[in-house]
Amino acid sequence: MTYLVDHFLKPGAAAQGHPGFEHFTFDHVLNGTIEAVGEEPGDAWRLVVRDNTVTTVEPDLGEPDWMRKLPADRRR
Repeated sequence: MTYLVDHFLKPGAAAQGHPGFEHFTFDHVLNGTIEAVGEEPGDAWRLVVRDNTVTTVEPDLGEPDWMRKLPADRRR
């Protein structure tokens, strides 16, 4: 994600001005969260993007949001 932001998306990205990128706008500001899971059990992480800055954090593996909204007698 950091590579994509730095090379293609943010203002002043590395590809700006290079042949083949004339139609890119290089004006994006990314914000969001990506939940990622690897191949091994327990291999999970969260990428958090705020104003084009990417950080990696451990995911919250507690109850999912949808389950917390259920009445207590309907939860596991």
